[in-house]
Amino acid sequence: WNAGTCCGAAVSDRIDDVGFLRALFQEVGKHLNVDLTRVYATGLSNGAYISYRLACEASDLFVAVAPGAGAIGMNDIGGGTTGDGDFGACKPTQKVSVLALHGTADPLIPYDRVKPSLDRIAMLNGCALTTQPASKPASTGDTRCMSYNGCPAGIEVTGCTVQDGGHVWFGSPNCGTGVDAACAIVGANSKTLKNTDVVWDFFSAHSRP
Repeated sequence: WNAGTCCGAAVSDRIDDVGFLRALFQEVGKHLNVDLTRVYATGLSNGAYISYRLACEASDLFVAVAPGAGAIGMNDIGGGTTGDGDFGACKPTQKVSVLALHGTADPLIPYDRVKPSLDRIAMLNGCALTTQPASKPASTGDTRCMSYNGCPAGIEVTGCTVQDGGHVWFGSPNCGTGVDAACAIVGANSKTLKNTDVVWDFFSAHSRP
């Protein structure tokens, strides 16, 4: 996906993946009954980056996003594979709830990209930049989850941190790579967080009136 500073040929070729996903939903909607009050995006790594970009550039379509091991791919936040993407500004037209999941020992996308990404989304949503322990997902074991205060009704911005966690879809036996042996490369899994479960719970709790 071209998600700004991440990743690869999609960025250098300036592929319009936001436009592609809009067109995809338009086509699917011709054949299936799509509930446009419940459209979500999630993904790991580059999939996390495009999830953030969709929150910024397709907020009229996406109600909530849950990026895992990623960041907003704008040049001033960075990460990814290039510092010269075409994602210049995050300007959502509607508020979008966000659940971010990231390990403190991620070897590919540094953990220090999490806070500026969530601060940016929280500010654009009209939330305060202070946080408190999240009611859900609850902090437990190696996982600490914090929610931003003062968000508008129905909007939530939450980040979950896995202590010493790697570049991982937490809870997946193969760390989200599809190859069991790759866990030794991408870093430690979580002993308590299961991304798929908490992401589904998060999405299930959010819809657009």
